[in-house]
Amino acid sequence: MSIMEQNNDYAWALSEFLDQRPRFITAEMIHEADPEDRLPKETVWTALAADALKLSDFAINEYLRPGVRMLSAGDFLSNPYISGIDFPERYNNGWRLTHLRYSPYEAFLRDDIKFTASLREIPQIGFFDRLVSYPAVLQDGREWMAVKPSEIASMKKAIEGVRGDVLVFGLGLGYFPFMVSARPEVHSVTIVELDPDVIRLFKSYLLPQFPHSEKIEIVCQDAFVFMEELSTEGARHFDSAFVDIWHDAQDGPERYLKARRLMSALGIETWYWAENTMISALRWKAGH
Repeated sequence: MSIMEQNNDYAWALSEFLDQRPRFITAEMIHEADPEDRLPKETVWTALAADALKLSDFAINEYLRPGVRMLSAGDFLSNPYISGIDFPERYNNGWRLTHLRYSPYEAFLRDDIKFTASLREIPQIGFFDRLVSYPAVLQDGREWMAVKPSEIASMKKAIEGVRGDVLVFGLGLGYFPFMVSARPEVHSVTIVELDPDVIRLFKSYLLPQFPHSEKIEIVCQDAFVFMEELSTEGARHFDSAFVDIWHDAQDGPERYLKARRLMSALGIETWYWAENTMISALRWKAGH
């Protein structure tokens, strides 16, 4: 419980910082702290963040420093989806396709939580040293889906692991289907998505740009209904699956547990988006 409480204390402090002051650290502050540019930007940024968060030396060494990374804008922008998909500005029935931006040194989550052997939970924080834009979908003005560093990093293992005929729950902006359909080990990609407006936007503006769109089929249905109706016999058609049907730790844990139960019964090798974040939320709930 002591470690869980330390995890939670840091998570709450960081959450407030990310929600309320993500752009607190600026290029001017970085320069003022290290005018001769002698230190790595990551080191300077971490020191400024530690001061803003009012962290103890313990929290800095155990949580902040291990979790902070300056990301390469060039690497992000050269990602096959980011560089290969022309993402138009469109508005349709409350949904808006657009681009959002990270300011230089703006703080954001860059990956799923990392666990240590001692049960510490380390949020993964990133920043760029230049302005970087990324594609996103807003629902009634709220960011709902995006292809940004956290999405790319947290899907990497699943993208590399799936094979054969792949079942995907949750369409988003199609980043996962785009990446896996390019792999020769993947023969087909069946996507289950509930919202017809999301499907319509995807089919109209994004899917025609996919180099391997012939591998992709979309089913408009509730994910859990699809899982429940997929008999053990029908499940044999699929070799791998990826589940991404929650937005964050608020709506995800119970859906994650239900999906695990249903997919385990089907015997399909399955990956779950942001799984460590879901486990973290469930740990805290169980501890209270």
